[in-house]
Amino acid sequence: MRNSDLHEHSGVRREEAGHVSRLFATAIGVLKRPPIATALAIVATSYLLLLLNSLRPRWRLLDFSNFYVAASAFLDGVNPYTADLGQLAARLNMDLGAEKFVNLDYPPSFILIFLPLARLYPLVAYGIWTGLNFLTLAALLFLLIWRDPRFGGSLRVSLISLSVLFFPIEENLHFGQIQVLILILLLIAYRSARGGRDLMAGGAIAVASLLKVYPLIALGYFILWRRWRVVAYAAIGLVAGTLITVGMIGSEVSYGFLSRIQSLTAVAGPLSINRLVVRGFGVRGQGPFYVLTRLEKDIAIAAKLAILGVTMAVTLNARPDRAGEERTFGLWLMAPVMLTSGWANYLVFFLPTLVILVAAADEGSASAASLWCGAATYLWTTAIGFAILVPPLRDTLGYTLGQTYGAFLPCGLLGFLTACLAAGRLRE
Repeated sequence: MRNSDLHEHSGVRREEAGHVSRLFATAIGVLKRPPIATALAIVATSYLLLLLNSLRPRWRLLDFSNFYVAASAFLDGVNPYTADLGQLAARLNMDLGAEKFVNLDYPPSFILIFLPLARLYPLVAYGIWTGLNFLTLAALLFLLIWRDPRFGGSLRVSLISLSVLFFPIEENLHFGQIQVLILILLLIAYRSARGGRDLMAGGAIAVASLLKVYPLIALGYFILWRRWRVVAYAAIGLVAGTLITVGMIGSEVSYGFLSRIQSLTAVAGPLSINRLVVRGFGVRGQGPFYVLTRLEKDIAIAAKLAILGVTMAVTLNARPDRAGEERTFGLWLMAPVMLTSGWANYLVFFLPTLVILVAAADEGSASAASLWCGAATYLWTTAIGFAILVPPLRDTLGYTLGQTYGAFLPCGLLGFLTACLAAGRLRE
C-alpha cells in the first residue's frame, strides 16, 4: 500500500474515532442533566425496593443456605467439606439444591467469620446478612463513583443508578454473594498502594484471599508494577490469616477444603472457560460440576494461560502513569471472571472498567473500540438480566432459565476484551 493510501486510511480512521467520541460524549452529556439523573435515581430506587421485597423467601435458598448450613455443620462437629449436609439442611428447613457440600471455592476462613450468624435463627441471620450486603453495595458505589473527582453531582447520580441496574448487582444480592465485598477490598488495595499505604494494600488483598481464593490473581498486577512491599505484606497477611484459621477451625476441616479444589476439572458458571470448552465440544445438559475429559481439561488450561498471558502483556505495554495503572487494574479485576468459576455475579468486577471508560470518554481519551465493547457488555448483560427477571418475556422468547443464563458467556468475553482495550495506551 502506498504512503498516500496509508495516510488516507489513517485519516478516515481518525475521523470515525472522532464521530464515536462525539457520540459517547453526547450520551454522557445527557447523563449530566439533572432531570435525567433524577429519573434514573427514581427508577434505581424503585428497583432496589422491589428487589428487597423479593428477597424475603430466600432465607432458605442458595447461596445463603450453603453458607448457613456449612457453618452450622461445623458448630455440630461435622466437616462441611467432606460430609453430606442434606440431613442437616432438611432439619433446618433449608434447600441446598443438588450440591450438598459448601461451594468449592469458599475457604475455611469464610466459614469462620460466618459462625456468629450460624448461632442465630436462619431468618434472623439472613436479615442481618442481607442488610450487610446492601450496606456493602452502598460502600462500593460511594468508593467507586461518589468519591471520584472526575464526575460532577448529576453524573455521579446517573452512574450510581446505572450501576444499581447492572444485573450482576442483582445477582449478588439475590444469592447473598460476597463479590461486592471482594471488589471493595481490591479497590482499597489499589488505592492504598497508589497512596503509598502498602501495609493497608497488602492487608486488604490478604483478607480478600482468605474469603475467596481468586483475589490472589490480583497479586499479578502488583508484581508487574513492581509493588514489592504490597506483595510482601499480602503474603505475610495471608500466612498469618491461614495459621489463625487453622488454629481456630482445625486442620481436618482445612484439609477438607484442599480436597475439594477442582476448579481445573469442573465446569462452573456460564462465564467460565471450562463451560466454553464444554459448549465447544457440544456437551449439553451437564450440571455445574461436570468433570472435563483429559482433552477438554488441557484445552481449558491452555485457554486460561492465554488469557493470563494477554493480561500480562497488556499490563507490561501500558503507559507508565496513573492512567495506565488504573486501567490495567481494571483488567486484572476482569481476568478472574474468566479464569475461575465465572458465575454471572462475578461481572460486578466490570464496574471499575465501566467507570474508567465513562471518565475517558468524557475527556476524549478513550478508543472507539473500547467504548463500543463497553456499551455492548453493559447492554447485553442488562438485557439478559431483564429476560431472567421477567419470566413472561423469557417464555415468549422460548428460552429456559438455564439457556438464558447460558447467554452470559459472551458477556464475560466482551467484558475482558473491553478491559484489554481500555487498558491499552490512551488514544493520541
